[in-house]
Amino acid sequence: MLSAVKALGDYSCKSEGLSFESMFVENSKLDGVKKVFCINFEYNNEKAIYKGIFSENFDRNRSTRYLYRIYRHQRYDVTPTSRMANSEKLKQRFGLWFRQCGDEYLKDPFLSALKEGFLGKIDSVFDDLEQEYTLLGREDRKNAIVTITINEEKHIGDFEIFRRILRNEACHGFYSKHGVESKGSGICFLCRKKTEVMGFASPFSVYTFDKKGFAPNFLREETWKRLPVCMDCATILSAGRDFLNKHFYKAFYGFNFYVIPSFVLKFDNELLKDLLSKKKSYRKLVCNEDDISEAMAEKGDQVNLTFVFTKPKQSDYFDIMRYVEDVPPSWIRQILRTEKEIVKPLEAGSISIFQEETLKLILGDKIVGDFNENEDTSLGGLVRPFFPQSKYEGIHDKYFVDLVSDVLAQRGIRSRLLLAAFVRAIRSSFVKGNDRHAKVLALKSLMLVLLTSKLELLPDWGEVEMSSTTDNEDKITRFFTEYQNAFNSPCKRAVFLEGIMTKYLMDIQFANRRSTPFRDKLYGLKLDERRVKKLLPEIIEKLREYGMAYSALEKVTAEAFIDSENKGWNLTIDEISYFFALGMTLAPIFKTKEEKVNE
Repeated sequence: MLSAVKALGDYSCKSEGLSFESMFVENSKLDGVKKVFCINFEYNNEKAIYKGIFSENFDRNRSTRYLYRIYRHQRYDVTPTSRMANSEKLKQRFGLWFRQCGDEYLKDPFLSALKEGFLGKIDSVFDDLEQEYTLLGREDRKNAIVTITINEEKHIGDFEIFRRILRNEACHGFYSKHGVESKGSGICFLCRKKTEVMGFASPFSVYTFDKKGFAPNFLREETWKRLPVCMDCATILSAGRDFLNKHFYKAFYGFNFYVIPSFVLKFDNELLKDLLSKKKSYRKLVCNEDDISEAMAEKGDQVNLTFVFTKPKQSDYFDIMRYVEDVPPSWIRQILRTEKEIVKPLEAGSISIFQEETLKLILGDKIVGDFNENEDTSLGGLVRPFFPQSKYEGIHDKYFVDLVSDVLAQRGIRSRLLLAAFVRAIRSSFVKGNDRHAKVLALKSLMLVLLTSKLELLPDWGEVEMSSTTDNEDKITRFFTEYQNAFNSPCKRAVFLEGIMTKYLMDIQFANRRSTPFRDKLYGLKLDERRVKKLLPEIIEKLREYGMAYSALEKVTAEAFIDSENKGWNLTIDEISYFFALGMTLAPIFKTKEEKVNE
């Protein structure tokens, strides 16, 4: 992964003509800045004399003039350039900067003179700045910076001493953290040169060293032995990270993720430029913000992808939750193609659950467009509702990222984990009486089951067992044939069919009584084998009380239960509850016109 980041850093430096200073100036933190207030000094004969305040328009393309970068402690900045604040706060920041400036820098006569001139006139400087501050509107105060100029023409970026301070302080974190320094003589992990290497130079937290127990030999100062990186490579890695942040860093359902491209044979500048030009894709892979993965998928397996899922923390820090290396674009194409086939089957006469015509039967006539046009059906959008984000870092967040990562990595998924999550979410909506949301969850869960089973990622799902009790070509039989990946056993089909019959009964009850008393017999969708077997005769009896009979449905349901008995009942409580809920959700698509009229 780090080799790919370094390659991107090399590309960024060369294509954008980046100097060292421009790599470490924090341009992103100057978003919105429009005005620059300059504290002007005249420098002659090794003396710096304060000459007043003037302002100029901010030019992002010339940001290296200001060398803006913040320290992590945020008491003052790396150079004497700060965001605008009231004069008292700025006085503290600038005063601290000059007082804390290291002796090795003050050997420079220019900086020494500037310190003496600035601190000697500090009250006058910030009295003048206070007058400028009070003239600004509230928004303008947030969108201005304060810096130092010499003779009105030169900014701090024009002086080697300030550039050296920026370089040294920006690179300080490569070898100094947690109160220790970690550097020594070794072979750089990336360029393989023998030189001075540092232990904290990785742009990502690929391992833990903040606690001594995780450091080599329990000594954090020896961290350089675990991942040795030289100064040159560390600098390019920083450029690579900035490039990734700009182009390949996306929001992701409470997390963020990087998509890091690595070239199989050699780095291809033209291919990368082409990828960067893909501003928008027609479908998304893992989330609605992902506009690069499919663009890469179109390029064949010239590029492999690494997905790095992160959890934001304070400031710019984050934890790496999971990363998946070497994902071939052909696999992404297969995921996207499978999802498309699920929404719009290619075979004529197919029963498409997720297209507008069928959705109107399930969710109501107000639905316009297919399911993927009304709901988030990206991979993350299918998984997240069943593992919702918590205020605390809980197991749901971990399962969510793990499941998405397993799909990308082509690893098997435990179907029982999925089903437990499906039932938990659907049952909660059902108990609350939010039937529409329960239906949407059921549809999303079925789409996820179909996607993962067609991709052969459910190894414990079981082989397909088609029914041997009926050979008629009715709609139910065609449905089970078409969706055999999901309804792959007699038990699943039997419970699903009973769910359909239950929904028919409840629709009749509501039409006659404006209530559904049979709902109380469903135990809040906590159904086991005994309960579903007991329900079947009760449903038929109630239908007869209303003068209704669904002969074909009753017959095929009974046959499915018999088939289940013959082959052995093998469903868990979660599986029974889930397929029953699916039957209730999809029931409207099996009702004939004559049955609707009779009701």
